[in-house]
Amino acid sequence: MRSALYRAAAFFLSAFLILFCGISGAGQSRTNSSGTGGSNEIRGRIYLPSGQSFDTPVEVELKESFSSLKVFTDHGGTFVFQNLTPGSYTVVVHAGEQFSESREYVTIDPDVPPPRGSNAPVISSPKSVNVPIYLQLKRGVYLRNDVINAKWASIPKETLEHFKKGIELAQDNKNAEAEAELQKAVALSPTFAPAHTELGTVSLAQGRLDAAVSSSLTAIKYDDTDFEAHLNLGIAYLNQKKYDLAEPQLVTAAYLNRAAVRPHYYLGMLFVMKNDLDIAQKAFEKAIELNGGKSLPAIHKYLGRIYLKKDMEKEALRELETYIKLAPNAQDVEKVKKDISDIKAKLKNAFV
Repeated sequence: MRSALYRAAAFFLSAFLILFCGISGAGQSRTNSSGTGGSNEIRGRIYLPSGQSFDTPVEVELKESFSSLKVFTDHGGTFVFQNLTPGSYTVVVHAGEQFSESREYVTIDPDVPPPRGSNAPVISSPKSVNVPIYLQLKRGVYLRNDVINAKWASIPKETLEHFKKGIELAQDNKNAEAEAELQKAVALSPTFAPAHTELGTVSLAQGRLDAAVSSSLTAIKYDDTDFEAHLNLGIAYLNQKKYDLAEPQLVTAAYLNRAAVRPHYYLGMLFVMKNDLDIAQKAFEKAIELNGGKSLPAIHKYLGRIYLKKDMEKEALRELETYIKLAPNAQDVEKVKKDISDIKAKLKNAFV
């Protein structure tokens, strides 16, 4: 059973994605091909704060100095602008009243001209720039799996009021008050899984692992497709060093939300603890593939340490330098800088 669940889930997801892409590849990204007269493209995907793809089509605007282009995302949250000239662009996303406006600045570099005096033509090389966009909720707004699932449409209004109040208090780090509101919600509607899930989240934030486990198990009892409940349960078990219990919960979370970074991050941590560096490496690499380094820079540090143990110095150097760039004020930054210096010295001596 050694990491069998994770391997099986990874294989299944890969096979599913290959099959899915083969069937519907032509209709995946919404594309604006009008362009600005060039041969380059800017493509991207919009993510919810949880890391899940934003599956509601929204308008994306690409601004240049004197023009703008627009396109709507597809149901996977992806978009493409094609036929662009080199230059500076701004990607602007208005995803609705719940989210702050998102802006990302992108530069497409021009082709390098031939040396002065050369008659060689400029060789145009089309460039593709990928832009992940992470939405941010406006203060006081809570979003869970886009909206509360339709299966809870019959939940009384009073329950939802306590639930939403609990969420707002938790966002302000008023955990005791948040827990009191959420307890009122579950007292009114004992089978309302989201309230149990959020109780688990509050307990986890306070380090109350047994309470987090209990609330998460109750949430899963009433809704076994609850991503956050499986993730919280996996994290709680991981902190309790119950690795064999944590693994299937984290794998299930990764399966339920294929775009989520955190399940792979914690699976990486789990396999580091189990000293299975090969699987830990794959988990961290998957988290980076999902653009997780931006929100969880430590992914690069842990992956760098794994590469270092495997004598993959160049790869380790790349990951550790990325970590320093993304987290310049981290507590361990000086130690990581020393590691970087040691790796560079080793690589230099290797060529002497």
